[in-house]
Formats: sequence, structure tokens, C-alpha cells
Amino acid sequence: MHINNKVWFIRFEPNFQGDKKTILYNKSSGELYEVSEIYFHFLESIRNKKSCQDALKQRYNTENIDIEKIIQQIKGNLLNLGVILND
Repeated sequence: MHINNKVWFIRFEPNFQGDKKTILYNKSSGELYEVSEIYFHFLESIRNKKSCQDALKQRYNTENIDIEKIIQQIKGNLLNLGVILND
């Protein structure tokens, strides 16, 4: 799995008045998506070739939620948009 950098520009936008957001911009179509911060951490784990599950557990300091379900949902959403591609 890898990020489709030819088509997508990804930017993390910390907003000090509210939630932090991740901006996904499609260079070809001009589409712009604003998604939650957790998407950024998911994409960074792909870039750094780290375990997403471990990275999210460390980042959010939790063992109590089912991170695998969250990861599968994020992965499905990003695959459908074409932000990430299966190798």
C-alpha cells in the first residue's frame, strides 16, 4: 500500500480554535476533502512504513477501543477516493 502522491496533496492543518484537520486535495479534479486528524496519522504510518495500529495506540494512548475497525474504515475510505493504492 502506498500514497498516490501524483494525484493527491495531503496537508495537516492544526486549527487552534477547534479540531485539527487533514486536508486532502485532488490535483487533477480540484476536489478538496477535510477529514479528521486520525487520517493524517494513518497516512503518516504508511509513509514511514510503521504499524498503523501501534502508531495510533501510542498517539492516542489507548488500548480500550477497537483500533482495527477504525483502521479498516479509514483504509476503505482512502482506497475508494484513490488517495492510497494497493501494491
